[in-house]
Amino acid sequence: MTLWAFKSLTTKAFLVTVLLASQIAYAQKSNNASILSDNDNLEAYEIAVLIGRKIDSEKLFTHSKSEAPLREKVEKNKLRNQLSEIHTELQYSFFRLNSVPYSQVLDQYHQFLENNPESYISGVSRIFEALEPFSKSENLTDVLPKVLAILEPFTNESDWYVQAMAWHFIGYANLSKGDFNASLQSTNSALSIIPNDLSENTTEMRIVLTERLSHLHARLRHPMLAVVNTARLIDLQIAAGQEVDGIMHLNNLIYVFSHWRDHETTQALAEILLRNESKNLVATPGLTQMRLAQTMSEQRKFEETLKFVNEGLSIAENNTIIKALSAIRITALAGVGKTSEAEVELSKFKDEILKSNEIVSESLSSYLLYAEALIAFGNNDINLGQALMAERLDRYVQSTLKRSNDASSRLIATLENSKTRQMERQNSLQREAELREAKLKQKTVTNYLLIILSGFMGIAAL
Repeated sequence: MTLWAFKSLTTKAFLVTVLLASQIAYAQKSNNASILSDNDNLEAYEIAVLIGRKIDSEKLFTHSKSEAPLREKVEKNKLRNQLSEIHTELQYSFFRLNSVPYSQVLDQYHQFLENNPESYISGVSRIFEALEPFSKSENLTDVLPKVLAILEPFTNESDWYVQAMAWHFIGYANLSKGDFNASLQSTNSALSIIPNDLSENTTEMRIVLTERLSHLHARLRHPMLAVVNTARLIDLQIAAGQEVDGIMHLNNLIYVFSHWRDHETTQALAEILLRNESKNLVATPGLTQMRLAQTMSEQRKFEETLKFVNEGLSIAENNTIIKALSAIRITALAGVGKTSEAEVELSKFKDEILKSNEIVSESLSSYLLYAEALIAFGNNDINLGQALMAERLDRYVQSTLKRSNDASSRLIATLENSKTRQMERQNSLQREAELREAKLKQKTVTNYLLIILSGFMGIAAL
């Protein structure tokens, strides 16, 4: 083992140990049995399966939420959960994650504070009010630099809760523009300033930030960090008496393990999800069937692939999911030996893409290459089939390496930018200190001159 590899493993072990320790500590404080309390030596995929089983056995799912007036929803919960929900609604409205106007939610926030003045925190209110002018912009991406500039001064407030809320919104702003590393850094900055105690404010902030971490590590394809933060989030939500969004957690974990091509874990989690899906749960029709069809196809279980494809196509509404299922269906047809039928459907599929002038995604392109390779094998063209499979593998590896390189470049840029901003702050503080010192010296000299002048005036008077 090289020195670099040893350091990498040591760093990973240290991070996991720290996260596990904090997870167990919070669970013990909240009298909640942690998923990880007796399982700190498990691999990421084993923890993922434990999470899935807990969600399944305890039915940890949120039910569909209509966009009814916020007041009707919050009155059903405790006072603190009302405020937490309003904070979340403000975030969702500002970043266009729902259709409720930001100004409407802000009015409801002010109404809540009038009825519950003990919940008022000046700095937090000023953050939400400062964001309102930007909420009316047609294109949020265009105003994000200004939004970040507005939020940054709040990270220097004396109240830790105001600082954390500012970092929280900065993290989401970076996430909305696709900069996962900057969002991760902002989220960790917020977590680092939370006091080590149990209170309404600390609990709320830990939950929203841990949810962000679980999502970010899944998007960045970090299996261990994704599962540890997901487990911690579930424990915190249960302890706080909040609903647990099991579908979101399962989808995040399915995403990360499918990209690691861990088909067994992906299948286990997807089956749990499929077993619990219903019209009463927040779910995307056909998405789980697509995940299972993809997993079965990669394992060359083509009969089962067709089963999930047909189920998915019968309920799917999203065009992207429908196209993915259609491409996987061609693969499955070729896999079960229906080569001629697969060729006909592949030709139609390509014609539709050409007519629509759509850009073919990496995943869709991968499905089509897989189908072409299986069709070639079905036609006894072994060389072509092997060449297409090799091309598919090369594209996957190149894409993964490019994404990793891009992520590293963005992380370096973020760190450099952070260092530059830190130096700017230090220089600003230094200039302010020098200015104060100069004013003090000037005042001292002035006082000294006044004393001398007073002496002369006294002598003159005598």
